[in-house]
Amino acid sequence: KEQLAGCITCKTPQFTAMVNDEGEGVYKEKFNDLIGEFTEPVSCYNCHENDPQSLKVTGSYFVKALGNDAGEGSKAPMNSQVCGQCHNEYYFDGETKATTNPYTGLDQMTPDAILAYYDERNFKDWNHADTFAPMIKVQHPEFETMHGGEQSPMAKAGYGCSDCHMAPAEGANGEYTSHNWVSPLENKQLIENDCSKCHDDLEKKVKDIQASEEERVTAISEKIEDMTNKIAAKYADEIAAMKAANEAKTDIPAASEELAKLQKLQRNAQFYWDFVMVENSEGAHNSKLTNETLDKAEAAADEALAMLA
Repeated sequence: KEQLAGCITCKTPQFTAMVNDEGEGVYKEKFNDLIGEFTEPVSCYNCHENDPQSLKVTGSYFVKALGNDAGEGSKAPMNSQVCGQCHNEYYFDGETKATTNPYTGLDQMTPDAILAYYDERNFKDWNHADTFAPMIKVQHPEFETMHGGEQSPMAKAGYGCSDCHMAPAEGANGEYTSHNWVSPLENKQLIENDCSKCHDDLEKKVKDIQASEEERVTAISEKIEDMTNKIAAKYADEIAAMKAANEAKTDIPAASEELAKLQKLQRNAQFYWDFVMVENSEGAHNSKLTNETLDKAEAAADEALAMLA
């Protein structure tokens, strides 16, 4: 199956400009037909368009997803919105193939609301190879984790992405925003001048959060794997019939009531676990949401394992 152009969305501003100029029809172009036309990686245009003194979200799909929360005056500052246009959860629309976010507005940018959005549309990224469950693959939801729903503590305090990852620096012409994207833990000056106002030992706090998150992610992944293997073994014949019909492009037999429930629990557990696992801060951006989301992943896996006992 030949890949379409949507995968280029956040890889070059030249693709962004092409979509803005020519419309969503660009998304239906073939990846290999377009990729050779682009020579520029992430650049000034992505966040500034053609004015280096201003911030602008150039990805039209993300402006649509922000809805009334787009632009100045939003709870999410512009220095987060421009980062969030690529650091977010998205999918490709089944008809237009356009890069699309599963929400409108900050209030809907929560794991629960996003899963509900996909469920209402019977959306799946793929059927699991072992259980044929309709699965969702989450992509780097940093913006949602920081600014969605109740927002993270740092977002509530008024911080945006660049405040921590692109801290002010001094140059020959005075202060400017550093474009050397790093973890705030690598910026001792930032920690001393800003973070230390609220945090006694930021590095230790962050590392403790990340260690706890990594331990839970690993433990829950083992439960999900166990659940998946047991579903596949118990319902092997039924799953085989579904897979065979799918390969033959004939009507897929409906799952039995118990298998359908287990497939849904697998989908949910995987989704909530993945929402945390692929969010690149390892819990540091919003430890409360991280733990609540892992709780939901674990609860779904535990319910399935109890049914399979």
